[in-house]
Amino acid sequence: MKKIKALVIAPYRGLVELTSSLTDQLGDFDVTVVQRDLSESLPIRQYEEEGYDVIISRGGTAQLVRDRSSLPVVEIKISGYDILRLITLLKEYTTPIEMIGFPNIIEAVVAVSRLLDVHIPHTVIYEQDEVNAALEAARKKGALVIVGGTNTVRLAKEQGLQGILITSGKESVLEAFENAGNLCRAVGRYKAEGRMLSSLAQGAEQGMAAVQADGNVKFMNAAFLELLGTQSGPEAAQAMRRRFPALPEMLRQAEEKPDDSAAAFELYDPTFRYKLTAARGEDETALFHLYVRPVTESESDIQVQRLEPFLGTFPHLIRARADFRDSLAFAAKRLERRQPVTVYGEQGTGKRILAGTLWRQFRPEGGELLEVTVLRSSDEAYRQVKQLLEGAEEGSMIYLRGAERLSPKYQRRLADTVAKCAALMMFSFEKAPDRLQDEGLLEPDLFALMSGAIVEMKPLRSNPQELEELIRIFISENNEKYGKQVVGIRPKAQEALYEYAWKGNLIELRDTVKELVKAAEGEYIDEELIAALEKRRTEQSQPGAARTLNLDQPLQSIQKEIVQLVLQEENMNQSRAAKRLGINRSTLWRMLKDPT
Repeated sequence: MKKIKALVIAPYRGLVELTSSLTDQLGDFDVTVVQRDLSESLPIRQYEEEGYDVIISRGGTAQLVRDRSSLPVVEIKISGYDILRLITLLKEYTTPIEMIGFPNIIEAVVAVSRLLDVHIPHTVIYEQDEVNAALEAARKKGALVIVGGTNTVRLAKEQGLQGILITSGKESVLEAFENAGNLCRAVGRYKAEGRMLSSLAQGAEQGMAAVQADGNVKFMNAAFLELLGTQSGPEAAQAMRRRFPALPEMLRQAEEKPDDSAAAFELYDPTFRYKLTAARGEDETALFHLYVRPVTESESDIQVQRLEPFLGTFPHLIRARADFRDSLAFAAKRLERRQPVTVYGEQGTGKRILAGTLWRQFRPEGGELLEVTVLRSSDEAYRQVKQLLEGAEEGSMIYLRGAERLSPKYQRRLADTVAKCAALMMFSFEKAPDRLQDEGLLEPDLFALMSGAIVEMKPLRSNPQELEELIRIFISENNEKYGKQVVGIRPKAQEALYEYAWKGNLIELRDTVKELVKAAEGEYIDEELIAALEKRRTEQSQPGAARTLNLDQPLQSIQKEIVQLVLQEENMNQSRAAKRLGINRSTLWRMLKDPT
């Protein structure tokens, strides 16, 4: 019997993982899973041409597809099991919560919560465009956690709130497939297998493009588009001008040169992350050939990256911690007077999050947050830092790491440059500045800029009372990411986590909970899971112990596992890990950021 060709459009990654794990139980189906939500355009015509018999999706995404497609659409409903799991997770929350959703979801959750004597504040909406108003109202009531569908959670996170997605469990997905099978068999609508989409092989790792002297883009390969962080030619042209602002003038000057001249030049982007080489083509089309690639650590003594894309590494709710709020208020008073702030603490204690929160609080439209890391002292390193500080616009923030690596001469010069910088300024160290000065690593002139505005980010082990709430936050995030329905942690397992030293602080806690949620088979994390994780870590940390990798997974996942192992061995120091791996920190960030 011919299998039913089903397309599952999953609004969140966890639903992709869950559906993929059930394919062995769906023998009547040929399943394709894609991740899309209301914030993305849906290529409905493409899906119809590919010969699918039925589309399965959830919530507003299912309704959108149903309105635009001639294919039958089956919705993954929220089951009673899903509601019970949600209420079990939420009832332990001490943080203010607001649930926002359509009547069918809200009424079901409220009915069950009343039976269980659990009160969940809620707001009913009737249209998707009511979400922002509901979020604003929830914020005014003091809510920090928003519970809702994919679009609601996405908008909540954009507004700085913690979002908990109402996820669908195994029972709901299997029921949807059962309904899809009944529907397809009832109407007898089997379609021929669709055409295979042709794709051009663009295997070159180096970004390549052809542009006219006026900046009009005629061609860009996939690697160039990826480096610019865009997907289309028009967007890429704008991104290229932002990344290399001197390029249009350089192209104009090169075009005016005699035909027999080389008309070639090199440019670095303002953050020194990429190097662009341009040369005039030899044909009669007046095109310039551009080649762009990341700058390696060996080519630069500093490393610069836009920090904003990485601020979502930890949940927004961490910013509600008491010690974090105190540090934030203290630092904000200094920045209001346009004076630099210094933050110090171990790896993973939230120094970047503090910088990002302050920047968002003070920045006007168009500002940017740059993390500048001095890798080693040199004339070139100081020149590049000086160039960045002098060129920084008001409303931007420079988050400077590794200033203690500069020589005394350059530190004294840096103090003068910082005093004239238009951007907000934050220094970052792992050791206390006074200790660095005692060790002869920090010049008095530079240290004087920091006196009176030094913030310590305390390690996680100094605040054990916050562990329970943080663990719960990471559980909810990883439930959404991996399609799990973990609602809590058993007491003995929780006690075991309290005994950890947490030398990697928030980073180590985040990665630990992620591993536990991924490994969990039921609704709770138990002590057996903790023991298995501890055993594996002990084996990996023993001198001479063979580090085992799970080779029964995609290459991308194996690469990420290697990166995580090296990070652990380097005590979560990303610069040292990147150096050992032979990659730059930008590549390491990208490998860690990509979901596995």
